[in-house]
Amino acid sequence: MIVVLGLLAAVFYGVGDFVGGFASRLHSAITVLLHSYPVGALLMLALLPAFPGHLDARVLLFGVAGGLAGLIGVTIMYSLMVIAPHSPRCLLPGYTGPSCAASCRDA
Repeated sequence: MIVVLGLLAAVFYGVGDFVGGFASRLHSAITVLLHSYPVGALLMLALLPAFPGHLDARVLLFGVAGGLAGLIGVTIMYSLMVIAPHSPRCLLPGYTGPSCAASCRDA
């Protein structure tokens, strides 16, 4: 089950990165992110009750820090996708490597 969820996450990340890269060719990276990040935040809030755990200041701090780091990374990536050619096969090494490693570990 873990491998299947990992592969699904890799597919969704890959599709999101690829679509975001194309969208950033039409609009600035900031504009793309201003439209896509709130959608992701709403989806995460909607799924929050499905996961157990407690919320305290430390968890909130790490979540906000991780979100900001991800925002900076995706902004840089989309900005670079505007100037560099890319195709779907460019995303494969970044996603198949960790998935293969995870499946070997669980075997």
